[in-house]
Amino acid sequence: MQECLVYLFTGFLESGKTTLIQETLNDPGFNTGEEKTLILLCEEGGVRYTKDLAQRVHADIVSVNAPEKLTAAFMEKCEQLFHPDRVMIEFNGMWSVDQFLDVEMPLRWILVQILSTVDASTFALYLANMRSILYEQLRHSETIIFNRCDESTRMRYLRNNIKAMNKRAQLIYEHKDGSILSSGDEQLPFDKQADPLVLEDYDYGIWYMDALEHPRKYEGRQVTVEVKVYPVNEERAHAYVAGREAMVCCSDDTSLIGMWVYTADQKPRPLPANILPLVARHVYNQENTLTAALTCDRTLGLTTFMNDPQVTLNWNQGKELFDTMLHNTRAYLPKEWNA
Repeated sequence: MQECLVYLFTGFLESGKTTLIQETLNDPGFNTGEEKTLILLCEEGGVRYTKDLAQRVHADIVSVNAPEKLTAAFMEKCEQLFHPDRVMIEFNGMWSVDQFLDVEMPLRWILVQILSTVDASTFALYLANMRSILYEQLRHSETIIFNRCDESTRMRYLRNNIKAMNKRAQLIYEHKDGSILSSGDEQLPFDKQADPLVLEDYDYGIWYMDALEHPRKYEGRQVTVEVKVYPVNEERAHAYVAGREAMVCCSDDTSLIGMWVYTADQKPRPLPANILPLVARHVYNQENTLTAALTCDRTLGLTTFMNDPQVTLNWNQGKELFDTMLHNTRAYLPKEWNA
């Protein structure tokens, strides 16, 4: 059975979703002209699909005007009618991505990528007034494209806010003419050459993102910053989680923005700089998940659970969920977990 690749495009109205889809279909490296494409159009902005484009790229366009219509039965019917080679879903910026991802797709359909478009010139406005909806649109995205950028665009501001919502997303900055802007080495609000490096409270988030992306820059450096410390246990006193709670979706939804910290005598050998930020956090979490399971260490288990990049709950919410999971699986756990 030949797989049908599904691409989900999210973002607010007039953020550039239609333009991105059209440019993608016109790219000979992506579309040879022989594949059959089905476009599920969930909202229409100023840019429209034309019959000429549809014929030229062998695309069928089906409009979906309500989220409750985007059902498993509807998509199965599309599969039977069109039998596409690929599906591109132009999602409505006010609909729930989470709810859509829970809908069962036809057996042959495979969701391979979630891309989001954001108008850089209006991002701050949406962030201030519609943060929860913006979060809903971007939290699952693998690639986020900021378009309509210019020389005055604060790329670090954009990146830091996005990374607080979605740590794994790749960010691309587009000029108004469609050319790609380089993020470059933007000016940091603190003296990165200072020794020791003393961070103000409001600089922590920017420093954290920079350290995550460029760990070698701070290797061997002394950094002074006020953070919360989450202990692991007495037997592992050389390691702990240090960080701060940061607002992600709204004022009631904060997440731990932190990292594992080791004392000098137990410092692990660093991986290459381009690999370390991708794997370190997961390696530490897997190691400590196993240790917690083998030793029935509830504190270590909770701390590691909260350090997972996919956990976006605040500490109290995370603890409640962690305790609930243990309670619901208590029949399968060693008795020490139920103490």
